[in-house]
Amino acid sequence: TNIVSADGERIEFARGETSASVTKEIPANGSINFLFNVKKGQKVSYTVDYDFKESDLLVYLGEPGDQDSSIPSRAKTPKSFVVKKSGDHSLDITNTTNTKVLITVFLDVE
Repeated sequence: TNIVSADGERIEFARGETSASVTKEIPANGSINFLFNVKKGQKVSYTVDYDFKESDLLVYLGEPGDQDSSIPSRAKTPKSFVVKKSGDHSLDITNTTNTKVLITVFLDVE
């Protein structure tokens, strides 16, 4: 079960699992925020999978306590980073089109 809070949708890893995925619809000109909790030193890889133009989506990764800056990334392009600070990381995905879109986020942690 995914717990949805006001801050976003939490991506949970099943016990003993190191990867997770979630598929969601984003409304026209809307956005969605995913949260996931990882620990310092872990390597995270993520991909926002989407069937149309990558420019339709804006994707940003936010680190804990770092509300002022976020790391831009791109739909359809796998991205990896090493966690600098334990805690909730956020993945913000904005749909820039006038139609709803379906995306899948794949998340892997080492």
